[in-house]
Amino acid sequence: MQQRRPRPRRGRWALADRFRGSGATANIIVVGAIVTPAMRAESPDKNFSTFTSAEEIADAIACLCSDAAASMNGQRITLRGAS
Repeated sequence: MQQRRPRPRRGRWALADRFRGSGATANIIVVGAIVTPAMRAESPDKNFSTFTSAEEIADAIACLCSDAAASMNGQRITLRGAS
């Protein structure tokens, strides 16, 4: 019988369990398409509503690295849609 590859979800939880109590965390940020300011400037009429802005991703990373997110471990943060 062929062994199945582990799903990323299991890997994230295994890493989160390993980090528990150490002060480190393991979380995943999930995005679809990313939109940058240059893309908006090149195509001002294009609808980017389903894209995630690079700034929003940076904000999410900064939040996860802050003391405010110290208790977040093993989470999946989904970012969809830009403003």
